[in-house]
Amino acid sequence: MKKLVSLILSLALVFSLTACGGQTAQSPAPTQSPAQSGAAEGPVTIENGGRTLTFGEVPQRVVCLNMQMTEMMLMLGLGDKVIYTCYTNAEPMVQIKDAFNAIPLLSEKYPSTEVLLGAEPDLVLGQRFGFTEDKAGTVETLADHGLPAYVSEGTLASEEKIENIYLDIENLGKIFRVEDRAEALIGEMQDKVAAVAEKTAGVEDKITVFVMDSVKENEMYTCAKSMETEVIKLAGGINVCESDSAEQWFYVSAETLIDKNPDVILFNQYGSTPVEEKIAAITSNPALANVDAVKNRRFMTTVLQDVNESVRVADTVTRFAHSFYPELFEQYPVTITSYDQEGLLYDQTFDACPRRVVCNQPQAIQLLLALGLGDKIVGACRSVGDVNEKYTASFEALNFISDNDSPSKEVVLDQDPDLIIGWGSTFGESTLGPVSDWNDRGIHTYIVDNSASGGDNPQPRTVERLYNDIENFGKIFGIEDRAQAMIDDMKARAAKIAERVDTLPEEEKVTVLTVQMVYENEFFGRTSTDFTHDLIEKAGGICLDEAFGKQSIENLIKLNPDVIVVINRTDSPAQEKIDSLKANPSLASVPAVANDRFVSLDYVDFYGGNYETIDAIEHLAQGFYPDLFQ
Repeated sequence: MKKLVSLILSLALVFSLTACGGQTAQSPAPTQSPAQSGAAEGPVTIENGGRTLTFGEVPQRVVCLNMQMTEMMLMLGLGDKVIYTCYTNAEPMVQIKDAFNAIPLLSEKYPSTEVLLGAEPDLVLGQRFGFTEDKAGTVETLADHGLPAYVSEGTLASEEKIENIYLDIENLGKIFRVEDRAEALIGEMQDKVAAVAEKTAGVEDKITVFVMDSVKENEMYTCAKSMETEVIKLAGGINVCESDSAEQWFYVSAETLIDKNPDVILFNQYGSTPVEEKIAAITSNPALANVDAVKNRRFMTTVLQDVNESVRVADTVTRFAHSFYPELFEQYPVTITSYDQEGLLYDQTFDACPRRVVCNQPQAIQLLLALGLGDKIVGACRSVGDVNEKYTASFEALNFISDNDSPSKEVVLDQDPDLIIGWGSTFGESTLGPVSDWNDRGIHTYIVDNSASGGDNPQPRTVERLYNDIENFGKIFGIEDRAQAMIDDMKARAAKIAERVDTLPEEEKVTVLTVQMVYENEFFGRTSTDFTHDLIEKAGGICLDEAFGKQSIENLIKLNPDVIVVINRTDSPAQEKIDSLKANPSLASVPAVANDRFVSLDYVDFYGGNYETIDAIEHLAQGFYPDLFQ
């Protein structure tokens, strides 16, 4: 069976909520250890969906039909009991990501009864949707085969409540004889929800929210009695459609959205339809132009898993509340240190979360998308380079104000921005002008750290400076926990690479040269202070990059690299340049060419950097040392 591998998304995924607001720190999952044997305690009996289940012993081979149940097991420290997971349709929670990805995937969606039984579990956990004859089988069918099934309580209820999740945790604690862990996990969730309730108790004018799950012509799929409504309510908001249906999910017309006139529209992110397409369907409809949430562009997005029956919901309640009522949680003002166009450091204070961002650099846009902040971008520039394919749909759905990285001041002003993010050179006299001019207008600016030069900033471009951008975005947008989780993930993955390559003697490390372009008898190279140098070094190579710009082919021969890193762009594919280098007879004796040792590096991943830069480092390391990174 195939293994689950890699992260997403959307940072969308774990880092899914795009509205401004802080996040409570998530405690690490309990240490994985075998559950206590139940032999000494006797049988355990629980009630589930009108059935009585008795467990004489602790189950040892568990299959989870949904990732929500897998995450619950892991948060209870029971990952050693889970032999398979199924239907993984989001990124796992950050603090249990490695443990989650280590569990084999039994089925992309729900397994058939035959496949499930073939795994030889002694317990199956899941939401009610998986327990049908055309999927995993009914609980009665499975019982006839001697396989007990536990069904998530909330998915059995007509109106989902957080107490259902607490009951699931309590029941699993009993089944696996880890009642103390279950009590602690429930207590932690209750404390988070109570802290929000205390802050929002005095709010009289509550935020009104319309849940936009999907759009179908002139109809919109929304919810009434679902867990998402419960999360909104616990966060101090009101789902404007809560009382409109006895169903959990139902369709309404665009006229309903107009009549409800919500303060916020909350978009659900899942499946193959990018959330940006859903936002575009709303913002492009002239009939909705005067809806307060549309007029004020007050949109939020959430990964659907964060508002489903799962251990995630307490943190989602906290994030929603911070977004609804940022003034109650004392996030602002926040002060960060950033650069001006001369590379001089200065302090900027943000009194509120930016809501209208203009960004002129695709790499910075990609980082904002990964942090779940795409809904804040009101003006984007295509500039040079591409975005990673996982963000293509989100990127293309943005409002582009320029095909290059130098929109006019007038065009930028037309977007009514409260923050401009860009490359240092775009704040020159001949482009957007100095940052002080924008700051004098009350518009904040942020120059990407790796693009600042001169002044207080003579150091080379590095991944550490990228971490600084992520940290600052976390502070600016009130998502510090989300940003820190991203940094922690990148650092952990970088450390794993270093752990392997550090075992190599220095003489066994490969020498590496970067080639961006190939000409008739020249190539375009990068410098020793460039971002490529740091990426190559972090991947375990010895970087030979020394001069930015065109260089002679003779210099490439002189440098004699073991490996050549070739920059890949849509308008200048890496393979074309590799073919050109291999076709040059004067390069035949260069080790990289003679041994066909080429590694491509996407332009977007090194030009300033973004979340996927860690993917690029891993890709480089695998290309440098395939035997170490099989």
